[in-house]
Amino acid sequence: MKNKKLSRKDFIIKSSKCIGGIACLSVSSSIINSCTKPTPLNNINSETEYISECPCHLAQFDQNGDVIQNPTTGESIDSLEKYNAQIIENEIVIEDNNNSISIIISNYPNIQQIGGTISLGSNDIDSQGILLYRKSQSEIIALSRKCTHTGCTIGNFKNI
Repeated sequence: MKNKKLSRKDFIIKSSKCIGGIACLSVSSSIINSCTKPTPLNNINSETEYISECPCHLAQFDQNGDVIQNPTTGESIDSLEKYNAQIIENEIVIEDNNNSISIIISNYPNIQQIGGTISLGSNDIDSQGILLYRKSQSEIIALSRKCTHTGCTIGNFKNI
């Protein structure tokens, strides 16, 4: 038996023919449009080390805050908000327009090495927390954990 692939349009047409197309059309449409993981945007490249995912509609972001996968709703979304972060001696200082926080690097072993990440909880800059990624010896990327789709709190970075 041949494995014949149907296009989405052909599937809807064939599946909507049962019971005059009334009962099955709504069922097949809800299955097709349900919250399942869509195909990635192909933004994953050799520089992508970590991904953080939004639990609400499965949008994904890389360690730079760039969108790797749009939400299951199919909408295009913006990258995560970035905060100004710098290393000053043994501290990481993170700033937005109104506030600043500092963390002692030696208290967070994961961020001491290049490529390390940590997740901070609610703070004076971002009530949903901040993800930090150590890009180089002198560069830290600080990202909001607020998803740009519906504002859900995205998860910690996971190594890919």
